[in-house]
Amino acid sequence: MSGIEKALSMPDGARFHLCALQVNAHHYEATFRGRETSGDPAEHATEIVTKAMELGIRVLGITGHNHVGGVAPFRTAAEGTGIHLFPGFELKSSEGIHVLCVYSEDTEEGRLVRFLGEFGITDPAPTSDLANMTFVQILAKVREQGGVAIAAHATNEGGLLKGLSGQSRVHAWRSEDLLAIQI
Repeated sequence: MSGIEKALSMPDGARFHLCALQVNAHHYEATFRGRETSGDPAEHATEIVTKAMELGIRVLGITGHNHVGGVAPFRTAAEGTGIHLFPGFELKSSEGIHVLCVYSEDTEEGRLVRFLGEFGITDPAPTSDLANMTFVQILAKVREQGGVAIAAHATNEGGLLKGLSGQSRVHAWRSEDLLAIQI
């Protein structure tokens, strides 16, 4: 096959994948909502991965609040399924703006813990503590760490559109490190 024939046989344009980039660990409902949870972390992860496959979701981001302990069960559950799993965490900036911090599939849990520490989050348990950086500083630091920062639930309280105003909002929107927002 000639070079041009090979090029013509390739798909046209971009390919789109359904993603769920704010998947929470088993403990989330009990820790942050005061609701009882059933099963265990492995069972929870398997249920989420199975549901994702049913819905055609091909990408999962595991982003617990200031916590990375829920990543391992999801990695196990996603093995061999064709689902891409990106580990990370969710932070609140020093202004209270929510940010999803997502890293490459092979990022180890210990490295994620160190990344959290760079934001002043040193408690290994899930918390809602504020990071020691502003929203714009978090964006830059996540890029430096090799990850992607996403402004989480931007239209809700604690989101980018409601939580910042004036020049702070202008600087956030102009940041070259703001690559995506979640609505």
